[in-house]
Amino acid sequence: NDYNNLWNKLLKNNTDLRVLNIYNQIEESDIAYYDNVLISNCKTDFHHSHKVVGEAIGDLHNGFNSCGIGDSFLSERLKHLCYNGELQMRNQEHGQENGIRFEVRLVN
Repeated sequence: NDYNNLWNKLLKNNTDLRVLNIYNQIEESDIAYYDNVLISNCKTDFHHSHKVVGEAIGDLHNGFNSCGIGDSFLSERLKHLCYNGELQMRNQEHGQENGIRFEVRLVN
């Protein structure tokens, strides 16, 4: 049965992220799959992270298949980009790494 074969293939795979492609097929992907769309929605001045994530989700629905990627996942990827120095962050909620409210911009 096709579902059993697909399930067995997924079990053998140890990827960090799986996405549904435009042909509605599950494919393995790098955890950074959505990073470019997040970065493309950042500006040179600071904007709230939820605005950047919301605009990224809109781009995903208008451009390529987002297949229900959640805002929490994208927000965590946005923080990761900041912690790695690819973007700049300020005003993170309570100064905690798990704070969900922060502002973000492109690195000058």
